[in-house]
Amino acid sequence: MTGAAGFIGSHLIERLTKDPSTIVVGIDSLEDYYSVGLKSERLKLLESHHNFHFRNLNLNDVSSLSSLFQEFQPEGVYHLAAQAGVRLGPKHLSRYFDSNVTGFASIFSKSLEFGVSDFLYASSSSVYGRNATVPFSESDESATPESLYGWTKWLNEQTVGGIRFKNEYSMRARGLRFFTVYGHLGRPDMAYFRVLTSLLTGSTFRIFGDANVARDFTFIDDVVRISVELGNQIATEPPGFVDVVNVGGGRPVSLAEYISMSEQIVGRSLNLLETDGFRDDLPLTHASNRYLNGLLGTQSFVKLEEALTRMLPWFEKNARQLDDWVDSVRS
Repeated sequence: MTGAAGFIGSHLIERLTKDPSTIVVGIDSLEDYYSVGLKSERLKLLESHHNFHFRNLNLNDVSSLSSLFQEFQPEGVYHLAAQAGVRLGPKHLSRYFDSNVTGFASIFSKSLEFGVSDFLYASSSSVYGRNATVPFSESDESATPESLYGWTKWLNEQTVGGIRFKNEYSMRARGLRFFTVYGHLGRPDMAYFRVLTSLLTGSTFRIFGDANVARDFTFIDDVVRISVELGNQIATEPPGFVDVVNVGGGRPVSLAEYISMSEQIVGRSLNLLETDGFRDDLPLTHASNRYLNGLLGTQSFVKLEEALTRMLPWFEKNARQLDDWVDSVRS
């Protein structure tokens, strides 16, 4: 599991290690795009799992990565490590290439080299861009990424797609196109996290552009459940199988609606500061679940109101640190 100290990665490890027969090796470089302290908090929650092993490792350290593969001989890989977000400024753009392109190539090539059976990796709804037909479908060939981040995720998919033409490779590979994953222990650069932080601490929420932008919010518990089930399902496919799957709730909610619902649940009003939007922000993301339902059966997703109720206690417990975590995000 790469990105073991990340939002999705740490939750997924928590789920996988519940099976005592499963050994999970987590890799993370603990880079400082946002608070390393928050990432350490996630890892602390995993320390009690005896079938979890953590390594502080940069994926571009090819020698150490080879040694790790040699030591553990993994049967499957979940590759979730990445430089997240679409808003990094020019002085930090190299992070997208170092992590999402070079780092991806390192873990993908080692997985092939060491005969990994199943390789699942994090893609993104950002690959769809503005040209895609709504709801976004995996089969839509008109999709064009708008951001550099989205482009790197699209490039990952194209790289993996190339193995279907190589008869000597038997590894199965699946891209997970995540749609606005939210929940406790989440990412402080995301709007949902910043809204709850502002409500609980009284700080000002800076809104970028129009509050009518809508996102296909997908609760972390659903993402973990589906990721595990998609990992189990791909094992039933023939060697060399390659696909991408939307992991999204299929019910877009505007930022204005999210703010209103959060205010009602917390019982406070938000202090807003309106600023210009970002060029690379999409006005809407909306997942088609047709392919996902065909693979796993019809899916049900946790509704936003229930999810907010579930995650609020964690935000309340950590209220003193929330502003610091939000302020730690690089721009």
